Amino acid sequence: DKDELFLINPAVFNDTDTEGHRRKDNFHQSYMMVLDFDGGNLSISEFEDIFWHDAGGGKRSFLICNTFSRSEDQLNRFRVLMFYIHPVNSLKEHYAVYDSIVSRLKSHGYTEKSMKLDSNCRTGVQSYWMPCVNRAQQEHAYFKTWGTKSRDIERYGINPQQYLDTAIQRTQKIQLVEVDSDAEYIPGGVSKEDRIELILDTVRALPEGRHKPYFNAGLKLRSMGLSENEIEYYLRILEADIGKQPKNWADDAMKSLRQSTT
Repeated sequence: DKDELFLINPAVFNDTDTEGHRRKDNFHQSYMMVLDFDGGNLSISEFEDIFWHDAGGGKRSFLICNTFSRSEDQLNRFRVLMFYIHPVNSLKEHYAVYDSIVSRLKSHGYTEKSMKLDSNCRTGVQSYWMPCVNRAQQEHAYFKTWGTKSRDIERYGINPQQYLDTAIQRTQKIQLVEVDSDAEYIPGGVSKEDRIELILDTVRALPEGRHKPYFNAGLKLRSMGLSENEIEYYLRILEADIGKQPKNWADDAMKSLRQSTT
């Protein structure tokens, strides 16, 4: 029964507020990102495909399980715990990770609204029920782990600082670059941002042989009319996402792109 469960919280709070410790002002650290899906259009198997089976170099370590209310009529009620390589020390880092995860899901056609993703997950201070088997819905219990051994988390765990650095760079680029209204969309009504994500995901999904496709991604971004700064920004995101590659791919790609235009 639900009242037999107890709550967990991925965050650690400073003991400074007598009115309630679980507050943003008391946030100290967090050790994972928790996502709560309340019955939208994203299924468990689709999430596993996006972040594991079909993710190529973009795999992430996570635990995925049913929520208490998962049933035959509500199969898409589930929770995901995604592990950090090291704890986040600010809510800005936590927000950046959440926004990046949502961005990847959007590139696959899902929105926070369509997935019924609980927006409280972004706050960094939300508590959650422990994984459980609902006595009345035992056949709909689900619990799996992907890439959760120590050596796997070192490889596939989330590095929060990278996400924050990327978010800061993106904000700076947006402030510097003027975009006219016609440049916001490409033929077919697909947004510019979604087109970029599709280009990056094509490389992320490859299990190997990503060197040439990585350079081709730079060419595709240039063909969209992106500035040199924007192309470099997205290539560095991609380099960080696929990981375990020779460094300076972004530097080499930008050098090649400059040479090809001279």
